[in-house]
Amino acid sequence: IVPLAVPLMAGPSSIALILLTASKYPSSIGQIALAVTGAWLVSSVILLLSPALLRVMGTKGTRALERLMGLLLILVAVQMFLDGVSTYSASSVP
Repeated sequence: IVPLAVPLMAGPSSIALILLTASKYPSSIGQIALAVTGAWLVSSVILLLSPALLRVMGTKGTRALERLMGLLLILVAVQMFLDGVSTYSASSVP
């Protein structure tokens, strides 16, 4: 099942996180809403100021930031893969 419209600032995983957290902790809906609103505001400010940030960083700074973010993405992916392999190997041992 695919939603008909996905909000611009929140992807499917963040919507699922909000739904799961709200179902697990129904008394903290206000705190969840505050956290989501804060994250949305920070993302909005970064997106609105991105042309100015790119001018300040320049071509070399932008390229360095891209490489750093790529490295972090690879690190997270490898860690998730290793966690999955260790969980699978621990569960398949009789």
